[in-house]
Amino acid sequence: MRCLKPEPLKWLQNSSCHKSRSRLCSALGLFFADERLVRIAFCESSLDHTTADGSVKRGHVDSRDTGLMQINLRYHAEDAERLGLDIENEYDNMRYAKYLARRDGLQTWNASRPCWSKIKLPKVEAG
Repeated sequence: MRCLKPEPLKWLQNSSCHKSRSRLCSALGLFFADERLVRIAFCESSLDHTTADGSVKRGHVDSRDTGLMQINLRYHAEDAERLGLDIENEYDNMRYAKYLARRDGLQTWNASRPCWSKIKLPKVEAG
């Protein structure tokens, strides 16, 4: 299965994301033309929306941090609901993250900035 992606995210095709999580990989590529959001997802949740038992991933420091993008329910549940989004749904989690990034920039994820500002994404092999 090929990873669907916009042109700026060619790195997804050959990455470990593509090999191990093709459905989520496709969604990341489609939702986030800005690769900084993919780096944030990697640093926040290791690209996992759920845990091994299938429950939605929660933050280690604050259990209200939810899912792939670790969106905090305390601050964002009401706004997401107003927009018709369920942060516990992996696609709505990404939709809301994209909304936040457009509205507020990346300040929502400042706590993980030391990770995502330095992480290098996999290189695309020629061919």
